[in-house]
Amino acid sequence: MHITNLITVSWEEARQLRQKMDAAYHRLATIMRERPADDLALSCAQAEADALGKRYERLCDRICRTEAATLEEVLAKLECATQCIRDIVPDGKDPDQACDIELRFVFALERDVGRLVADKRRREKRGTTRASLCRDARRNPSP
Repeated sequence: MHITNLITVSWEEARQLRQKMDAAYHRLATIMRERPADDLALSCAQAEADALGKRYERLCDRICRTEAATLEEVLAKLECATQCIRDIVPDGKDPDQACDIELRFVFALERDVGRLVADKRRREKRGTTRASLCRDARRNPSP
């Protein structure tokens, strides 16, 4: 894999892993609530959730250490950072309101870079469309 795709691919992998980790922690909570005396089930569910959590942490750490070479990669790193911040904010709280200014800057940067990436993609798409029209005009000149 080319290094410039590593962050984006790793972030997509981290998103999928986080969903699995969340499901594992929900299973653990359900077992704790419904079968609190079932030590084997609790132990297995805890081990699964912890293992997924460690994999997620290592993957996010790798994303953090990898140098971004494009705006898309900067955005992927910011999305990873904001997800980590959201993970520590209590359920039902708006992270933009609950966090200190330092963390709110991370959310603002994510929005700004996301907008820049979207603008860049629109310009590239328009440029591709315009180039196609010019190429077609050269091939089929009007009489």
